[in-house]
Amino acid sequence: MPLLSIGQRGGPEYELYQVTSARWTDDGRIAIGNSGSHEIRIFDPDGGFVSAYGGSGQGPGEFRRLESVHLLPDDRFVAWDIALRRASVFSIDEGFQHTIRLDPGLRGPRLAGTTVDGQLVMTDFRYEGPGAGELGSIFEHRFLYGLDGMRIDSLGAIPGPEGEMTARGQGMEMRPSLFDFSSTYALTDGFLWIQSGRIPGVDVQSLSDSFRREVRWRDGRRPVAEDHVAATVAARVADISDPEQRSLMRKDIAGRPVPDSLPETTAVIADRTENVAWVADFVVPGRGVARRWHVVDPEHGVIGEVDLPEGMDLKDVRGHEILVVERDAFDVEYVRVYRVVEVER
Repeated sequence: MPLLSIGQRGGPEYELYQVTSARWTDDGRIAIGNSGSHEIRIFDPDGGFVSAYGGSGQGPGEFRRLESVHLLPDDRFVAWDIALRRASVFSIDEGFQHTIRLDPGLRGPRLAGTTVDGQLVMTDFRYEGPGAGELGSIFEHRFLYGLDGMRIDSLGAIPGPEGEMTARGQGMEMRPSLFDFSSTYALTDGFLWIQSGRIPGVDVQSLSDSFRREVRWRDGRRPVAEDHVAATVAARVADISDPEQRSLMRKDIAGRPVPDSLPETTAVIADRTENVAWVADFVVPGRGVARRWHVVDPEHGVIGEVDLPEGMDLKDVRGHEILVVERDAFDVEYVRVYRVVEVER
């Protein structure tokens, strides 16, 4: 049973749709990025509605496509709009403060996270190498920015999403592969955690010195089987009610290039109370199999494991409490708090 459940209680401010982020603030409030209404909604520690910021539009503090919300020091947070390609800073108590506009040289920027002292970790996709008809990756470069929009440092690059390249005008267009090899990032005190679907583990990089560590919990890659493909296609079209649209979508997804191996991991989430992070193993969708999260310490590697059921979308961690998004049988979204038990290795 959840310790707390937000959704479908009271007025429309409790109705959640397309939740992209849910995070605890330092004083225990919960900030929810509700993309369906283009808002960030603030709830008190007991789940009561406090305020909402944003709204649909292109003006200051408004959103066209709210992708993520990240905390800043001094009771502030920054929200990333992927359509407008801009970051907006808000006070949890007072609302919108200012817009951060990054240099126009970024081709596909995304906000990956924020450091404890209030800097932004940005990523940028850049095409490098594969020719038309080849299966390749778009590289994902990482940069550190200040809240004034000025670049502070470069943090390296790794292969990003992969797919089949097609010539388009003077550039290249990628048809994504059936399985997603995108990377995610988390930040704890002084460390950047880098999750890539290509590795059965996580890389840890210090933001202040030369410390780097690779943590792995499997050897080798897992080959793709026919039942993996069938299950993935079925899961991708399961929510489409119109038979014609479902048929078209099934044909499109089934025609995507299939890589030789499955992704290894899918996400990394920082613990808000300790200098550790949780990393999720990839699970073939639609099979009702629990997803295993590995709890990783930057110095000691894997220190615990937690299994979460399919359909529980982890958003934040606070010690033994987790903040998740779930859907009921009627597809209604809820943000919930659970207490979990670690599985000792």
